[in-house]
Amino acid sequence: MPTDTLQRFREETRRLRGAEAKPRIDLLEQIRILAEEFKIATESHIAAVLALADQAARIWEAMWETALRNPDKDRATEAEVLRWVLDDAAQVLLEALRNVREEAPLFERPLARLDELEARAAEFPLWARERLARWEMLGLPAPILDPERIARAQAAYARGDHEELTDVLSRVQAGGSWVRE
Repeated sequence: MPTDTLQRFREETRRLRGAEAKPRIDLLEQIRILAEEFKIATESHIAAVLALADQAARIWEAMWETALRNPDKDRATEAEVLRWVLDDAAQVLLEALRNVREEAPLFERPLARLDELEARAAEFPLWARERLARWEMLGLPAPILDPERIARAQAAYARGDHEELTDVLSRVQAGGSWVRE
């Protein structure tokens, strides 16, 4: 075998050994930096989604207070806006949670506020439905009070013909009904 070929082989081996380590180490460092940036971006996204849910709650509260102060206002249009705001917030929470759960295994440490996002995504749809149901109740007429029934109840209470609140609560906590059977 010619010496020239062996010499070139040896030079190529030295070059590859020296060149191999530095780019790989540099690439690993770049990967670490990008992974940390990705984690920071993901945590920022979680915080932004939670802030959006808080903003939706503030919008609900402001519209509710306005509706209580101004009962003559058209509530149908506002109900559509509320439904849109609350539905969008619920959807964004669920989408963010789904995406973050897919990304979470990529990180060495747990994501900040992930537990809060999970709890908020779980509770928000029910909270929103309750608020929309409450909104619909604004349009219902107030129940008519029956003076005779009120007088009978007051007389029964005065006679001591009532159940103590602690007894009712004990029964309900034990799984019973509100009314004594």
